[in-house]
Amino acid sequence: MRLDTSFGEPKAAEPDLEVPRLCTDPLAPAGTETARRSRMTYYKGPNDGPDFTPRGSVTQTISVHRPGEAKDLMRRLRDELTDCRTRTDDTVKVTVSTDRAPRYGDEAIQVVESFDPGPASEAGKWNHRVAVIRVGEVVTVVTVGVWEGGFAPAEDLDLFARLAVEAIDAWQ
Repeated sequence: MRLDTSFGEPKAAEPDLEVPRLCTDPLAPAGTETARRSRMTYYKGPNDGPDFTPRGSVTQTISVHRPGEAKDLMRRLRDELTDCRTRTDDTVKVTVSTDRAPRYGDEAIQVVESFDPGPASEAGKWNHRVAVIRVGEVVTVVTVGVWEGGFAPAEDLDLFARLAVEAIDAWQ
């Protein structure tokens, strides 16, 4: 599958879209990083014409860590995912789960954040799919969300996760 990201320039990601917050914010910037950068791009489906609304957005955060700290970050994330199943942001209930991990990098975790604004809201339910991938001392977080709500396709995340790791491999 080929998704079209050619219609918009990547832009700096909004701080609350960079990485999933979960319960204790294990993916937040930390003193173990030597560099960190986030970008967000909107994308369309492979058969979408120029006038189509974007299919979704992909945000990638890349952080480079001191020796051993990237592995430790992945351990802290796994611990968080064991303990953090739900949280509430304002009136939105967020359910956190894991799904089949991408087979890229040295280790990877797929997180699914499902959002439910409750019956008082006119907005429907939606989710984000997130791949957290470690390649040596580099950790990349790839977040896929659907335009105007809905459920992010697993195959979109898989594609963007693969491309992210290929770019890291080429860079190193």
